[in-house]
Formats: sequence, structure tokens, C-alpha cells
Amino acid sequence: METAKDPDANDRPRLEPSEDNFRHQALDPEKSEIRLCRFTNPAETSEKLTATLETFELHHSPPYTALSYEWGDSTGNANVLLGGASLGVRQNLANFLTVLLGLDFHGTYLWIDQICIDQASMVERNHQVRLMSDIYSNAEEVIAWIGLTLPDPRRRQLKSNSELVFAPYWRRLWIAQELLLARKIRVCGVSGIVDWEQIVSWVLPRGLPSPRKLSAFFGDEWKEFWWAESGPAFKFWNFIFLRHMDTIALPLPLVQAINKFSESECSDPRDKVYGLLGLVVPEERIEPDYSITPRALMYKALAKVLSVNKAPVQTPDHLVGVIFRLFALRIGLRRTEWRRIDHFMAAYRSREHRITKSQTRTQKSSKVGRHRVR
Repeated sequence: METAKDPDANDRPRLEPSEDNFRHQALDPEKSEIRLCRFTNPAETSEKLTATLETFELHHSPPYTALSYEWGDSTGNANVLLGGASLGVRQNLANFLTVLLGLDFHGTYLWIDQICIDQASMVERNHQVRLMSDIYSNAEEVIAWIGLTLPDPRRRQLKSNSELVFAPYWRRLWIAQELLLARKIRVCGVSGIVDWEQIVSWVLPRGLPSPRKLSAFFGDEWKEFWWAESGPAFKFWNFIFLRHMDTIALPLPLVQAINKFSESECSDPRDKVYGLLGLVVPEERIEPDYSITPRALMYKALAKVLSVNKAPVQTPDHLVGVIFRLFALRIGLRRTEWRRIDHFMAAYRSREHRITKSQTRTQKSSKVGRHRVR
């Protein structure tokens, strides 16, 4: 395990909040542009996190590392200096950066959503969320911030392993695509950084059970079992199995992505769709638009599912209805919405039937007309 130079939180620099006066230069929405930042000062000797921000075309960018972390509480914000101007970031990210820079990541290009995206621009947020799957899949590595002391590999530490497995990080919805699309993952805690494979060996010292053994014990339903329960522990095991065993074939139909992942947590309910787009088959992806309400987005997603859910049927309509009833609750709607969902589905299928019937009549009339001309 690569160890941080100073894991004691009391010795880290205090980042006092000040007025946020940094302004991003707009990205070209017609291009696949992203920003990358590089930190220029050693965190353990400076009272400020200082970085430069550069713009690149995504597929022609230098090698970079993408960070994965909880945004955390909005209180107690810290600051990053960019070109002499101050940009406010959440304290959890500041803690992550302080540990990371203590591991000599100075000069490394980093992609960090709080810094590299102009969060005040809805147009840019829409644009960057659309690129998110490519950003994480093209990164040299993804570093996940747990915010805990990692277990000591030299001795058995059941308590530390339990804290790792139950860390709130695993409840995040966004990590589904951040971790599943990553080329390489490392996990960072206040005590240092380790490879993902080391994490797996800590919690499963005898190795992963084979799919054959799991099927013999649970039946084929074991592949769905790992998504049937909530809580960070179950989410942790999800990613162990999804990264190392053939439990899911990516990319997924939109309805399956919503069913499997939307129970996870995110601050904006619209991200229960937008945060999963990188895992969805391209033809079923929805254009990110943060100007619409979560309810409007739900019906937009439902219409997309119904439009592609044709013979051979991927998911029966009655199951689609059940999935979207649950989804309505997950985005904060009431059960009274269930009847509207049923009416929407019935009206959609009725309209689809009328259109198909009209097209069939038109085709028959066209054939009769050609026959008479002959």
C-alpha cells in the first residue's frame, strides 16, 4: 500500500472559505471538450490548494486520472486557487486532494467534476454529463476516495474491513459508471492508496467464488440477488461481483439500468437517469437536460423505453410498469403517480396501435394503386 506522508487530519492545512470569484471560460458545446487541472503546490506545506486549469479535446487529451468521491455536506466549504482566483469546493473533496497531493500527485492531470465543470452553467452541465462515460473510460485510472483509514495488509483487521465495506461511498449512484467503465481503479483513504485488487483480496482472502458454485447454491437468480438489497454493504459486494464476474452484460437497456441502479443515492433525482447513461445502449440514451423536472424526465424515460420495447420483447410491459412505479417513489413522487403511469403506458400503446393500423392501410392502398396502374 502506498502510504500518505501525513495521515493525521489535524496536521493538514486548514482551507478557510472565502468568496468564490473564479469564472470558467466556456467550453465549445459542439465539441468534446473537457478541462483538466494540475496542482502546483505541496499540500502539506501550503495553506492553499493551487492549480492550473487547461482545456483539451477529450480524445486528444494527455493522460489523466479521474477522481470518484462523495460530494458530501455543503457546509464547511474550502477553496482552490485557479490563476489567482478562488473556487469553492466541498470539504470532502479538499480532504481528498490534501491526501492525494501528499502522495505526490503534483503535476498529474486530474479530472474532478467540482473543478472541471462550471457547475453554475446548465448548458455546460448538460454537455459534460453527456461525455461522462467517455471521461471515465478514457482515464488512465480512477481513484475512489473512501475517506477512511484503510486496513493494514500486514495483519487481519476485521473492524477496518467492516468499515471499508460499509463506507457510505458505495451508496453513490454515480460510481456505477465511474467504476464499471474504469480501466484501472485505486482506492484512497486517509492512510494511503491501494489497488482495487488488493481491496478484493482483503475482503475475500480465499478468492471469488465461481459462478458455477453460486448457481449451484442460489440458482441463476443469484445474479439478480446482489441488487435486491439496499445499503452500502450490498452495494460494495455489487461492484466486487460486477468488476470480476460475468453478472451483467454492458451496455444495458435503459429500463434495466434504471431497475438495477436507481435505488442508489444522488443529490439530484434527475441523476437517477442521467447518472446511468454511460451504462445504457447508445440508441436508448436520453439527452441530458437539467431544465426539466424529475417527473417530466421520468415520463421521457418511460416513453423511450416503450418506443424500443417491441418484439422480440426485452421486458414485458407489466414489468416496465412495476419498475417505473418504484422509480417514481425513488425520485420523490407519491403513489398517486402510479395510476398516471398506467394511463400513460396504455395511451402510448393505443396511439402506437392506431399509427401502425394507419400505416398498414396506407401500404395496402399503395399496393392496390400500383396493381391498377399495371
